[in-house]
Amino acid sequence: MDKNDLYLAKLIEFKDKRAIKIISGAHGTRKTALLSRFQTYLLKKKVPVDHIIFIEFNNHQFSMLNDYLSVNNYLDSVLNGIEGKIYVFLDGISNVYLFEETVKALWKRKNVDIYLTSSTNSFVHDEIGKLFDNKYIEIALYTPSFKEYYHEQEKNLQTINEGFAFYLQKGSLTNLDDQLNKIYSATINDDIIIPKKVKQPELLEALIQYMLQNEGQILSRKKISDALNSYVNKTNPMTVDVYLNYLLDTHLFYKINRYDVRGHQNLLSLEKYYFVDLGLAHYLTKSNKRNMKAELENIVYFELLRRGYDVFTAKVRDEEVDFMAVKGDEITYYQVVKSMNDPLIREKTLKPLQMIHDNYEKIVLCLDQDGIKSYSGIKKINIIDFLLME
Repeated sequence: MDKNDLYLAKLIEFKDKRAIKIISGAHGTRKTALLSRFQTYLLKKKVPVDHIIFIEFNNHQFSMLNDYLSVNNYLDSVLNGIEGKIYVFLDGISNVYLFEETVKALWKRKNVDIYLTSSTNSFVHDEIGKLFDNKYIEIALYTPSFKEYYHEQEKNLQTINEGFAFYLQKGSLTNLDDQLNKIYSATINDDIIIPKKVKQPELLEALIQYMLQNEGQILSRKKISDALNSYVNKTNPMTVDVYLNYLLDTHLFYKINRYDVRGHQNLLSLEKYYFVDLGLAHYLTKSNKRNMKAELENIVYFELLRRGYDVFTAKVRDEEVDFMAVKGDEITYYQVVKSMNDPLIREKTLKPLQMIHDNYEKIVLCLDQDGIKSYSGIKKINIIDFLLME
């Protein structure tokens, strides 16, 4: 097994545990590929082929399995009579009518280890979570990291810096526009507009464009609503809240809550949002205008999530630290900036970190390669080096 395949390692860790395993993530995050790698692992561990059942519901081969009765009948035909542990993979089962009946039937079979995929949070937490009293384990997939991207593309690149420039521009979902369009359409139409019966798709599109233009900014529902009122049909914070939750549910956007460092409490208003993939963002905006700081923040934010951190924006009086990464008792503060060469930018970047009087690590991430390692105890790390760390 590839030591860098952290997602596969998680599946192996949770193998045979009495819980439903759900691989969640946006369209295009290679959920099916992960299941295939896990099946390969099982076969190498001498699990018999007929003890591994894989149904990919988006594959025309299984197009006749469109409701729970047809799925249950098929599973009964292949499972009955098999002794020992059986591994069942249901990829895209949320498309099946009354899919929960299939999952319940499988759950009753004590020798079946169940693996599902999902492109929405509501499937995981509201449908499966409530149905099975939270007896599930979620493995959240994100777009491939820069390290993964670089290792895949290394032969085609002259330098690491060239690879990072491509990563910033094209993201890591795909560099093909037709594939990006397919991913976006599947999310917007199949996961939002059709199932949610969205009455104002033009408002949804306007909201997406506004969020992309203001990525990494602290926003409120009212601020968003006021901005949208200037160029779409009149809306209000309540409608914005509903549509924004759709975007969060489908993993198009991710929300960061703020944490008051001095007051030691989570703040319930004014969040920041980051889009799932920079390549898809550039495809949707069709703009040459770039916000380099927001793009660098985006990359760092998702890298912290991949490494298993809970991530917040840290409020220090009237100042903000871009990220406070928390894992157990470990806390690290990060400021993200293109360069620290400008004295005014350097002062502005360091000030919030200097106002935090605890013993946790404080780091500035930037693109500088000037050999400066710290500022009075605050570390400075090149972003590319950070992304390639083990």
